[in-house]
Amino acid sequence: MKCLLRLLASSAVLSSLLAGCNLFNPEEYAEDLNPVDSMAVFRNLVDAHNTLDYEAFLLCLDPATFRFVPKDTTQGTYYKPWGYADEDTLTSTMFKEFKTERQIPPLLLQVDTTYFSATDTLAYLCANYLLITPLKEYDTLGGGLELEILKRGNYWYISTWKDVAGETLFVEHETEEGETTIDTIPPKITEHDWSDLKVYFRM
Repeated sequence: MKCLLRLLASSAVLSSLLAGCNLFNPEEYAEDLNPVDSMAVFRNLVDAHNTLDYEAFLLCLDPATFRFVPKDTTQGTYYKPWGYADEDTLTSTMFKEFKTERQIPPLLLQVDTTYFSATDTLAYLCANYLLITPLKEYDTLGGGLELEILKRGNYWYISTWKDVAGETLFVEHETEEGETTIDTIPPKITEHDWSDLKVYFRM
């Protein structure tokens, strides 16, 4: 019963996350971009994970400059940054495996942006994430991410993706009534992080 409730809750969250979100469409995306449109790449990144859309995911990354910067893991092993080819391979493997799982949804990524700034050609975005997967060892992953998003030609791409500790991005805000409210995902201490999951599929 507990598992069923968890699946139903996950499905409800996924439905709310995907409502009103459009996946990357190059034809609609190429012309008359302004700085805030770099945020669309981030939304597409989240959508691609929640729908296991491998092609949409790759369209978010800059093949020429992309690198993923993992954090030191709970196992005490340092993982060096890797590039587009490694990210391509591991994500393809991960999405294919998750598509065979019976858990619904097979992957749930929930994010809250904590910082965003943009110029005409470059943007920086920080967010907390909560990632739920069907893998027993990596079923719940919490932390933060920092993205560098650049404009090349008429397109925006993720150039650098850093996996960081979520608590460094946690923000509290006070309401007008003086009560404190939280507008980001609270830092969640989990046994593993997104770096661990990516390395699992990279090996």
